[in-house]
Amino acid sequence: MQTDLHTRASLPLAHDHFRAGRSRETVSDQEGALPPVADRREAAKHASRQAMRHIAEAARQALKAGKHATTRTIAAARWSGEQTFRYATVLKTAFTRPAVAPTAIADGFGELSQYASVPNRLSALATLSQEQHTLVRASLPGRRTHQAGSTILAEGEQTPHPTFILSGWAARTRVQNGKLHVLGILLPGDGICLFRPPCAVASTTLIALNTLETAEAGPLLELAQEADVDSPLRLSMHRAMAEDEAFLLNQTMRLMMKPAAARLAHLLLELQYRLARVGLATDTEMPFALDRQMLAAALGLSPGAVGGVVRTLEHRKIARFGHNRLVIRRESILRKLAGFTPPAFSEGSGRRLISDDCAGHASIEPGPWMGASARRSSQAQAQAQAQEVHQHPA
Repeated sequence: MQTDLHTRASLPLAHDHFRAGRSRETVSDQEGALPPVADRREAAKHASRQAMRHIAEAARQALKAGKHATTRTIAAARWSGEQTFRYATVLKTAFTRPAVAPTAIADGFGELSQYASVPNRLSALATLSQEQHTLVRASLPGRRTHQAGSTILAEGEQTPHPTFILSGWAARTRVQNGKLHVLGILLPGDGICLFRPPCAVASTTLIALNTLETAEAGPLLELAQEADVDSPLRLSMHRAMAEDEAFLLNQTMRLMMKPAAARLAHLLLELQYRLARVGLATDTEMPFALDRQMLAAALGLSPGAVGGVVRTLEHRKIARFGHNRLVIRRESILRKLAGFTPPAFSEGSGRRLISDDCAGHASIEPGPWMGASARRSSQAQAQAQAQEVHQHPA
């Protein structure tokens, strides 16, 4: 073996792990003396076997003493630093218990539903036929990808053309006195500036929480406007507008809840409900793109308070927060902490409500993407429908 000329840092040990009852100098002399072997290759193999026996014995003694195997082994090793690093890495892999990775039940169908989030959400609001489902999925051109952390829309800017979120999460934010506030979470299937008038000014800043993909909503809004009054596509668009308002009110209501655990439980249940309706979550598992800072900004709490609530939920085995994944183990406990109730108009798919009667006769405002001829035809169609209702009242 080659002589190691590098200096070694030795740590004080309570006793010798290699040879009990002998001095460390005697152990070093014995380690340096190899048996007389003619072949150098055999001598190297013999030295390696002897070194592995020594390091294994040191590891057993260190584990018995309750100390970390790698630290005690490096302190007791008397061979080269390269050999020590190699053997310590092997021991660390063998003795360190691997972290339990979160399960990924929803990954199997999550990829299939990624680009079907918009038709899935509209189908949950009103029963769409297979042809309409396919038509909605094909009416999403102009796809764009936004990087995580990028600003999609800044406060005070003119709102862009309406778009749908196909995949990824976004947050409506405002900064007040240097503090970030999250006013709403946008998920796959949600829309951006769908029902705002042209040339409006953005009242919040929209930030991509992870990689976000959007598509133009203009062609789909044109289909909804040209559809019949009782068309499921038209009803689903109006219900989506009402549902967005309900989720915004939920965010305001959460900030008035006193217990911090109730705020977090209510938010988790709402996100699980919204993701499950677009095909991206199960009853027990869903993707999760909110870190501690964003959770604190969304719940009106400090990051330390959010961390305490998260540790409590994990300690009581109510929920488990993994890497971009959340597993709900005891949903009943979360519902006791916060009684989340889904919006009434989205519980029964295709169920006609009183508000739908009013929404059906109301014309959707033409967007800036429509031409002059399309505007005139839509206005003429709305006037014809109004005259028909006036002549033949229900």
